[in-house]
Amino acid sequence: MKRLVLISLLLFAAVAISVPGFSDINQTMSYQGQLTDSGGSPLNGTKNLRFVIYDALTGGNILWSETHNSVPVINGIFNIILGQGTVPMPIKLAMRKNLFLEIRVDHTGAGAWETMSPRHSLVCGAYAMSTLNVVHRQVLTVAHHGGDTTTASRAIDMLLGVGGYTAQGALSPTPSADTPWVIEVKAGDFIEPGTTGGGGTIVIPDYVTLRGQGWDATELRTGGIGMAGVGRALEALFINCTFDSSTVINMNSAMECYVREVKVVASCPVPIIDMSNASFCEVMENHMIGHGPMSAQGIMTDGMSESRIEDNVINLNHALMGSSGTMGSYGISDNGAAMLNCFILENTIRYVTTGVAGPGPSYGIGLSGSGIAQVSYNVFMDGTINKDIIDANSGNPPLWTAPGTGEHGIDNQHSDGTRVTSF
Repeated sequence: MKRLVLISLLLFAAVAISVPGFSDINQTMSYQGQLTDSGGSPLNGTKNLRFVIYDALTGGNILWSETHNSVPVINGIFNIILGQGTVPMPIKLAMRKNLFLEIRVDHTGAGAWETMSPRHSLVCGAYAMSTLNVVHRQVLTVAHHGGDTTTASRAIDMLLGVGGYTAQGALSPTPSADTPWVIEVKAGDFIEPGTTGGGGTIVIPDYVTLRGQGWDATELRTGGIGMAGVGRALEALFINCTFDSSTVINMNSAMECYVREVKVVASCPVPIIDMSNASFCEVMENHMIGHGPMSAQGIMTDGMSESRIEDNVINLNHALMGSSGTMGSYGISDNGAAMLNCFILENTIRYVTTGVAGPGPSYGIGLSGSGIAQVSYNVFMDGTINKDIIDANSGNPPLWTAPGTGEHGIDNQHSDGTRVTSF
């Protein structure tokens, strides 16, 4: 019977150089151990060694393995560099999960593997390598080089332990109000396959923020973003929607979610953002562009409560046409269903009324007339003054109601530069 004595576990090469002109250095780990027989006498010769990483001290799942043949053993001591094979080591998980290394020895070269016991916890070197990519325990990094994953979709799958990450299991701690996670997407153009649970769209989990480096730096090409949950957030990136005539950002019935500093470009979106029945949500400082041959809709707000839509640019920048049986284009609309205690402030809305067909005319902002909302300081462009703000039920300009009993607005500006009558 042989036994393995651990001498050291050292960082060999795990420096990710960020200076322009340098490429990332591969992450490898130097491992030194000592083999003895059952009496404690050191072994000599060459041995085949197999290294296996598990997610548990006993039992568990195999996350990685690598075999090294004809390893010199002198006075029991061997030195090996792990991670040089074609399968990368899962060392980036070490800051979030306990990982354990098992060593197996083939003494004869005939494939009769003897498993050394116990497994050893991956510490020191693996943890040092992991810190290159993790600011703190609850951040995953997406980058073309040196990140945890190369797409936001796969980062979410990794966090939840689904799809290609089923064997490793969900990361800890579970996203919650007390332990929120951030998925940090570095600069670059990312073609997203969609999360395992979302098909062609990226579904952000509850209490997770998907954050880029700014819409001029980070671009996600995706079929859409799912935010119909609690505590979800999207900020500082460019969404290039690859599906036509679909909802781009789904916040239907969301609670305490927000979209900030995001640029969206979509063909015939219906709508760009769906905030139907959302509560305590914010959509602020975004730039939304709808284009294509059919109707394009900005933000749907029917049934929304205690939420804000502020300082956005909504640009329906094509001579858009509503097809038969569908409504025309609009910037913001509650589709005739009342909002409760909401604010629509300081938005710039460009929409086109010429060439519109179908039963629904295009308009800037449509209100139900029966909700409670403040609609003020909005600016309209390229529309017509009798369609800038309308009652979505009647199609007529909104009527003034007593304070606290309906939508009210001051200092909105018509498409021709004149002031909209306060209501």
